[in-house]
Amino acid sequence: MGHILSRNGIGPTQERVKDMLNATEPTNGSEVKSFLGLVNYSARYIPNLATISEPLRKLTKKNETFRWGKEQKESFEKLKYSLSEGETLGYYRLDADKTQLITDASNVGLGAVLVQENKGMSRVISYASRALSETEKKYSTTEKEGLAVVWAFEKFHLYLYGIDFEIITDHKALESLYNTKCLKTTQNARIQRWMLKLMSYNYQIKYLPGKQNIADALSRLVAINKSEFKERNVAEEFVRFCAQEGTPKALTTQEIEKEAKVDTELSEVRNCLQQAKWNQSVMSAYYPVKNELSVIGYLVMRGRRIIIPKTLQAKCLQLAHEGHLGIVGTKQMLRSKVWWPNMDKDVEKYVKSCHGCQITSQFSHPEPLEPTKLPTGPWQYLAIDLLGPLPSGHFVFVVIDYYSRYYEIDITKDTSSEKMIDSLENMFLRHGLPLSIRSDNGPQFTSKLFKQYLEDIDVKHIRNTPLYPAANGEVERQNRSLMKRIRIAQADAMDWKRELRKYIMAYRTKPHSVTGVSPSELLFKRKIRTKLPEIYCEEDVTTLDEEVKDRDMYAKHKNKMYIDEKRNAHESDLKTGDNVLVKQQYTNKMTTPFISTPYKLVDKIGNQCVVQSPEGVQYRRNTTHKDKRRSEKDKKQIAGDDWNSKSTQCGTVDFDVSLTSFSVSTEDTRVKTLTGMRMAESESDGEEARLFHSSLMYGNNDTPDKTRNRVKSTSSLVSN
Repeated sequence: MGHILSRNGIGPTQERVKDMLNATEPTNGSEVKSFLGLVNYSARYIPNLATISEPLRKLTKKNETFRWGKEQKESFEKLKYSLSEGETLGYYRLDADKTQLITDASNVGLGAVLVQENKGMSRVISYASRALSETEKKYSTTEKEGLAVVWAFEKFHLYLYGIDFEIITDHKALESLYNTKCLKTTQNARIQRWMLKLMSYNYQIKYLPGKQNIADALSRLVAINKSEFKERNVAEEFVRFCAQEGTPKALTTQEIEKEAKVDTELSEVRNCLQQAKWNQSVMSAYYPVKNELSVIGYLVMRGRRIIIPKTLQAKCLQLAHEGHLGIVGTKQMLRSKVWWPNMDKDVEKYVKSCHGCQITSQFSHPEPLEPTKLPTGPWQYLAIDLLGPLPSGHFVFVVIDYYSRYYEIDITKDTSSEKMIDSLENMFLRHGLPLSIRSDNGPQFTSKLFKQYLEDIDVKHIRNTPLYPAANGEVERQNRSLMKRIRIAQADAMDWKRELRKYIMAYRTKPHSVTGVSPSELLFKRKIRTKLPEIYCEEDVTTLDEEVKDRDMYAKHKNKMYIDEKRNAHESDLKTGDNVLVKQQYTNKMTTPFISTPYKLVDKIGNQCVVQSPEGVQYRRNTTHKDKRRSEKDKKQIAGDDWNSKSTQCGTVDFDVSLTSFSVSTEDTRVKTLTGMRMAESESDGEEARLFHSSLMYGNNDTPDKTRNRVKSTSSLVSN
């Protein structure tokens, strides 16, 4: 790639330097662009690149006559030798004693140098420069110097953000310019925008008068001796060796014949074919296809396909899966050319253990649905959520009762914990305090203030599994209904707040599709009067809780059977100690579904798991989107002990070596996948998951016989 990494730092390779030194003078604008492209690839090693290359860049402008003069020749020679004489750059260190950013601006370009000092020694981490646009060339000197600072911050953002560092400049005005007091007094809108950009960094501006001081500061930097080129050559040869050995080589018939000659199993097959005597117990894998077998030299053929010796089967699998075709594609590739007993099973094991395929493949079958148990009475278990933001900037705070399906809303623009507490208190004045509240992991629900409030009123707080909204399905379903009514109101050009109140009134008074009773009846034990005419009957308001429970249980059971069958769900075989792959959020089209680093499963209750990263950070996740994964140990089992002896020849790297950097053991025989991204904030999350998932659909006291009887009675009840 044109760079050499050593223990002293990073620098250009000898080939890159040689290409620069051997470059001939350009004869047209196209050749100038090619040379500048070669230079820009190594721009981090060349200080003041934009200023030095200005005469050459003029020749690349549109409609510019190509004139090669003394100025261009000097620029050309300077660029050639600046790379060859450049020093090796140091590695960035977070624990450095001091970090400095040296900036400067000229009439044609901007320049910056990132420097770190550690134990009295200073090292250049990177040079950077760019040319000024035609508009920027018209800036005042102070604006150009200020632009150099802003551009340098953006260039080295990953190095500077979150640490304390110094800005070294030779322009005195910058000391007062980038000061918070100046933000209130300056009238220059451009400088105000720059100051706002820099407010998120922790820096101090240090003025060194005169460019000579900047040069002196650079001259004190440690230079690496030219004798380091010997070390570079050794390192470069090692990299070439690794790249060469990591490239799979073609499998030739001569190699197969050589291995087949000493393979005991194929030697027995050749003897059986020559003597026409078969021992079915010993040759059970070959006996069913004996009529298709033949011998050519030491090669054993099945029809037109070569039978691969055991020592080469791993290499053959690697070559067939080189393009990551998947299980079916790899099988088709092999079946057309080669064969060996149990080849299809070996292909499945190999492809499932491919790390690249694991982290990029989609989820397999989810786990069976776990419906929430119906509470024993109304307003005991609540679910809360925030819907929004809406186009008007409002949010809808939704609170729903799990038993009656009755819900309250509060429309607000304030989503702070204080506002959520105020809304809940108003609802509690009407209905009393619940036993528990379930919410997502929004900041207003995870704050210390909200946690303390629920502790004070003795209400248990249960948080959903991060990035798994289905855990709070009841309130999510109501959110969709609310959004539909809001859209209808917007389409009809009506007041959406008023229309929302009309919908809630209708929802509360209509019989629910699951319970068969309106939410208001279950909550208040009476019917609410509406605009529709109705004759009041005493017996209509008497609702049997047992009937509601039966209806709820039947509806959830029916929905569970349908969903599980539709998604082809099955129980997870995850267990404590397994290595798992964790789902990550998509940031672009190249993002893989899973994080490439395996995590360790440390706890599992129901379909909720706690996983631990190699750094020791624990995350709470759901196992709905999980897939059984195999580690490299399964791959090795395909070819037995011969895998290790042939791995170098096959161009592979032993997987337990690659996982060492992640501090993950490869002794586990499987790697599985989980969904989610966010971290559990405390150990109480696992306890909350345990309490929530210990209550299954039919209750703790229901036996299978009782359950069947209740489902039968409910079926007859519904049919009647």
